[in-house]
Amino acid sequence: MKHHLFLSVFCALLLCGCRSYSEKEGTLVCGVPVKGSPWQFAAALADDSKHAFTPESVTVFEKKAYIRGYVNTNLSEHPYHEFPYENGLVPGEIWCELEDGKVVKARLYQSVFD
Repeated sequence: MKHHLFLSVFCALLLCGCRSYSEKEGTLVCGVPVKGSPWQFAAALADDSKHAFTPESVTVFEKKAYIRGYVNTNLSEHPYHEFPYENGLVPGEIWCELEDGKVVKARLYQSVFD
């Protein structure tokens, strides 16, 4: 029970650090502004000096895109170092909504807690 509580609190804290983004609102996802195509956004994430999210693949559809990679929990107040993620990098996906091939909204989802 204590382990499940920790995971719930950790997940909530992690998602607060990597919120959803709407270009009109001017907020960020994992510290990176969303601009351009899903590939351009993934490149910006990869080039970010903090490396909060490291992309590994991009899948693009007409209205949606999915950027899969790893979230660096070492940057959070409560890093996750449970097996098999002892290095603090946990799987995650950024789900993007597209208009005319450009990202207009994005949100980070954690897959380790599902």
